[in-house]
Amino acid sequence: MPDSANADFTQKLFCSSDWHIDSKYCDQKMLKRDLQKVKDENAWIVFDGDMFDAMQSKKDPRGRREELRPEFQAASNYSDLLVDYAYEFLKPYQENILLLGKGNHELSFIRHNETDLMSRLVGILNNNKDHKVIMGGYGGWIRFMYQSGTTARGRVTYKYNHGMGGNAPVTKGAIQTNRQAAATTEADITHNGHNHDDYIMPLAKEKLNNKGQLEVINQLYIRTPGYKATFQKDFDGDSWEYTQGTPKPLGSIWVTLGNIEGKPAVTEVAQTF
Repeated sequence: MPDSANADFTQKLFCSSDWHIDSKYCDQKMLKRDLQKVKDENAWIVFDGDMFDAMQSKKDPRGRREELRPEFQAASNYSDLLVDYAYEFLKPYQENILLLGKGNHELSFIRHNETDLMSRLVGILNNNKDHKVIMGGYGGWIRFMYQSGTTARGRVTYKYNHGMGGNAPVTKGAIQTNRQAAATTEADITHNGHNHDDYIMPLAKEKLNNKGQLEVINQLYIRTPGYKATFQKDFDGDSWEYTQGTPKPLGSIWVTLGNIEGKPAVTEVAQTF
């Protein structure tokens, strides 16, 4: 990130997951509102999986034809339409997308249908474009490298993992976060999705630096809920999510990168609603 070591440098990240944009339960009005703010503020999108719902193929036992959007009702080329639909949705925001990761819905679709929706989507998003969207995995790392001219001035590290486990109605996935904190020492930001819950959890750790002095390291753990508004939109109450019994929040999380006392740092965190 050139000139990022300047004291007044800031860069917003739109940390998000679980859009399920092809689901008729996706709150696209809210999502487009947030994406317009991404464009207005020249933010970068880091997406942590489940772009697609993709549960209505013939081989998916979770599927209900009643949940198909009208665009897909009579289709025999379901997977092609999913990619085309997502491309048209994301095309206005292509230059703001830093990384698109995969979630359990994308991996399940590969398993049932032998085609990779996310790789196909990233391929056409990048076709003839100067800005290239990074194709992420189910999990991985990003390093935001701070520079002054061509001189390195430190970094902020970002670990993402779509998530694991079940609904977690009591803990919201916080037990998993503490397990991650025990296993991961170098992540400044750790981003999970998957269970459609929402939290911002800073954790502090202590260490001795190279001078033998005590330092406290602040690690940020976030979980993003996404935009699948099943409880708000499922009027017959027969969807899988409704049978789980608990409504979920909606939205994403803003993380602002900057400098604190001359060091690369997270300077602000906020939820969208």
